[in-house]
Amino acid sequence: MAYECIIRAEAVTHYLKTDFGAVSSQYENEEEYLNGILNYVMEIENDIEDYLDSWSILDETDVDIFLKRINEVKEFIKRTINTPLKERGEPAL
Repeated sequence: MAYECIIRAEAVTHYLKTDFGAVSSQYENEEEYLNGILNYVMEIENDIEDYLDSWSILDETDVDIFLKRINEVKEFIKRTINTPLKERGEPAL
């Protein structure tokens, strides 16, 4: 399920998927990673336009759709955190 968070980030923007993948090595374990990307998503939600502008995609992005999709990813991350580790399964590679 943690790997699925990266896949779902692509539905928001390729840049978010890249961000999720890039930070994965900074965490000791899956729980830390999930909490880290959850915090990151919440930071983005607090200043969506700044995030989009940092990637130079603000003008081409529908902010309402972006917000909807990032919220979906955030809720999936929360569900993953709340799912016991044993029930998360192996990533489909």
